[in-house]
Amino acid sequence: MYEPERNLALFDKLKTMGPAYSDHRETMLMLIWEQLAEAKRYDDLKDKVDELAKRVASQIAESAINNDFPDNGVLSSTEYQRYLRRSIIEDGGRVYETLLAVGKAENADKLAKWMFTFSSDGEMYAQLINRAINAKRTDIASSLVERATKTLRRTEDLRLVQEAAQRLPKVKQ
Repeated sequence: MYEPERNLALFDKLKTMGPAYSDHRETMLMLIWEQLAEAKRYDDLKDKVDELAKRVASQIAESAINNDFPDNGVLSSTEYQRYLRRSIIEDGGRVYETLLAVGKAENADKLAKWMFTFSSDGEMYAQLINRAINAKRTDIASSLVERATKTLRRTEDLRLVQEAAQRLPKVKQ
């Protein structure tokens, strides 16, 4: 059952229980990292965010390998590729946001490059724009909007980017 409040409360309890519970805390952190990211608990993820970025990059590499060298296995199936795309976009977005929020903009940029190598469509741009805004990095979000506007051609892609851009604070004249 997906109960973020209870999971976060248990994680917080483990944090107070001393070094004897550090392995349990680490295990739980990796199990609920998505919930921590969504709750903007960036400091809890600070020490693991680079490892999480590597996981996303590994998923991207796995997808490329399965596309380039398909077999009849489940990993080459359309359903699995769809799942992997969702995971890369959503988990990658969470990790990107966390990297920006903890001051690791250079690593966030590296992750964005991996993600754009995987897919540089409107959905990917919109995800990263929204995540940059969540991390209060409107400078990076604005730069992504500008880049997307210059490179994307499909109407649907541009619409997704413009929807995300509407979350940017309006500049006063």
